[in-house]
This record gives sequence, C-alpha cells and structure tokens, in this order.
Amino acid sequence: MADGMNIDGVKFYNFPRRIASQEYDKTIENIFNRLRSYDCVDSVYTWGTISDPGISDLDVLVVLKDGIKFIPLKHKSIYFMGNKSRYIVVHPFIIASRSVAENASFIYPDTNFIKVFGEGVDFKKPGNNELNQLRASLLNDIIIRHLPRDFASILKSRKINVRELLLRLKSLTYSIRLYNLATGKNIKNSEKYGNEIKNLRKNWFSLRQEAQKKLIIKLFNEAVKISLDIVEGFNEYLGKNRIARVYPKGDVISYSGEKNKTVFTDNWKKSAGL
Repeated sequence: MADGMNIDGVKFYNFPRRIASQEYDKTIENIFNRLRSYDCVDSVYTWGTISDPGISDLDVLVVLKDGIKFIPLKHKSIYFMGNKSRYIVVHPFIIASRSVAENASFIYPDTNFIKVFGEGVDFKKPGNNELNQLRASLLNDIIIRHLPRDFASILKSRKINVRELLLRLKSLTYSIRLYNLATGKNIKNSEKYGNEIKNLRKNWFSLRQEAQKKLIIKLFNEAVKISLDIVEGFNEYLGKNRIARVYPKGDVISYSGEKNKTVFTDNWKKSAGL
C-alpha cells in the first residue's frame, strides 16, 4: 500500500447521525432500569467521555450482585435494544462480578471508571512499580487483537463503515498514548495526528460529505502506517528488555481469540507486516 487508498473504488456506509448528548444519558438509565428489574445488578459504570455525540459510543461496565453468576442474554445483549440504543452503545457491555470488577484497574490501568447507578465498587489500585508491566500487557493485547488488523481488513474489503472507523481512529490515539507510557517512546508526528482526528470528529457534522470522505481516507492511510509503527516499536521493546520468549524456529505459535486468530512470525518486519 505504497500510496494507500483513495476515494475511488471505496464504498462508504453508516455515516454518523446527529444524536443529542441527553440521549446517551437516557440510554444508560434505560440499561440500568432493565437490568435492575431482573434484580441481579449491583452497579453500572461507564468510562471515557461523550466528546462527540453522534460519533462517540458508550462503554458500560455492569457489576453483578454477590452470588449472581450470569444474567440472561436478553438482558445483556445490545441486539435486544432499540435501534437508537444499539447505535449509541455499539458493542456489548462488560459484565463482571464484584470481585472481578474490583481488580479492573489491573486490566485497564489508566481507565477512570465513573459510577452512574448502584452501590459502587472499591476499585483496587496498582502500585507504581506495577504500572509499566500492566501497560505493556494491555498494549500487547491490543496489538494481538486490533493492530494492524482493524485497518488491514478495510484495505482488503475497500469498504469503510464510517462511524466505526471514526471510533477506531479515536481508539488508535489511546494506543499511541499507551505505547508511550509502556515503552517511553513516541510515535513520530503522533501529537499532530491525534489533533487531526480530534478536529475531524468535532467538526464532522459541519462538513460536506465529500470533505468527510477525503479527510477520513487521509487519516485512515496514516492509521495503517502508525499501527505498524506501534507493532514494530513494541516488538523492539520486548526484545531489548527480554520480556518475550522467542520459541525455536519451526514452531507455529498462534492465538485463537473469540473473534480473531493471530499467527506469530519469526523476524517480523514492518515492510511485510500487511
């Protein structure tokens, strides 16, 4: 992808639609009321900010009452919600027991969980000496599941789910920051790139569709390169600090996740990464 994609031959769909910020509040309240009626939920948390209503999604953590091991699918799946709620939430929410939720900061060490309903959870905080290891572990997980596959899949299909890509670009800025915190290194021009993503999302509804397409294609092409830069830099970081074990040549190492499979290769190179 020497020059990346351009508008020609790319199918754009699912453009964001305007949604009032109050609708996000109504959605989280509806989720809580629905789950509370089943008498299984202790608390509901969100994280992140609704910086761009209509583009931003809603991240939800549901904490179960003691003794409750699961809740029926119809109470936790976004596919049983109305169209507007599904649009706002985007992906299924995280459901955890209290004992698991208390340790959420050991999985997402820099996340600020905000209670919106319920009794509340006493989140345990990692020590300063643990943060680097936790950040490296989280970045490793993000790379395995998302980078560069989130963008490579678009290259292959030449189809852009516009709202979803805007969310992925925002997530990439988090990965860039996490990379810096974990390794102490910066991705070249990442600050400028992050501001471009922020400005596009902020001004999205004031732009004509042709301008939207041109800007999102530009940021997408940069995202492909940056995601590979993150993988390359983290690969070097793991090797230099002897954090990862390299298995004997010839062994096939793979990860089969819930949604994706990742195959690990010896002597990975950014130039052939896609």
